[in-house]
Amino acid sequence: MRPGCYIENARIKLHQIFCELEEQNRAMTARLLQEIFFGQDKEPEAVRTLIGTMQEHNDQCRSLVGKDYALITVRRYESCKDLSDRNTERMICRWRKSTVSWYVPLNFI
Repeated sequence: MRPGCYIENARIKLHQIFCELEEQNRAMTARLLQEIFFGQDKEPEAVRTLIGTMQEHNDQCRSLVGKDYALITVRRYESCKDLSDRNTERMICRWRKSTVSWYVPLNFI
């Protein structure tokens, strides 16, 4: 995107925010405009990690034992997650500043 287009789009978005705040009779400050413009006024989304996603999957599978999954399959999934979790702990102990981690948020992968 060309710089001129970005500036024009930013100006339009700021004007829309300004008009919305004016309609709501809210006190307007530069900080408030900045926070709304950059989306900082919203609650942060829960961070999803690979280990957390694996746990969520395993919980769903466990609830379906006897319907769609056999117990042995769920146990295999859980042992995979446990193994990954233990390996991660070892890696973190070995390389404190390592960028490789199962706990990296999924939106960075």
